[in-house]
Amino acid sequence: RIQVNNANLMLKEKYIQPFIGVLKDTRDHGLVRRAVADCFEQTLVNDVKNHPDAQANDALLEIAKSKTDSEALRCAAIKAVGSYAAPASLDALVQLLSDPQAMVREQAAGALYDLLNRVADLVLPVPAVNKLIEMVGDKKMAADLRVNVMKVLAQLIREAKGTQPRQALPVIMALVTRAED
Repeated sequence: RIQVNNANLMLKEKYIQPFIGVLKDTRDHGLVRRAVADCFEQTLVNDVKNHPDAQANDALLEIAKSKTDSEALRCAAIKAVGSYAAPASLDALVQLLSDPQAMVREQAAGALYDLLNRVADLVLPVPAVNKLIEMVGDKKMAADLRVNVMKVLAQLIREAKGTQPRQALPVIMALVTRAED
């Protein structure tokens, strides 16, 4: 298990490139690659001076979009991408909302929430908002996924990023009312 502490943060310059290599090497065990993704979630900083961190985020995005990597590894990568909070990750996260794997969709919604919280003035494209509204109203969708989607829509509404997210309010209110009954 890879543990992150202050000493690891100071050593990040030394381990980041080898860890990127581990992420990219599909021959490495999935659990090791997942541990690296978890480590990167806690240590990457979106800073223009920190180019290796951007390279790590790019490697994480490739895993997140991969159809051959395990669901658990993809989810860890998606979570790290959300924590890194690069506006350039927005399109990939929005595309992952349509992934066939439910956990990937759930993590993508959670990562979008993180991204919206960390990046000022980030605007979701209209098709993405429509997809979120559709997802929150889908009764077949897992409860955890719908909660994450509601959090994203609530964040958009709170920040008054367009009027479209407000269209989800009646759907969300109906879900809340049904849950109370």
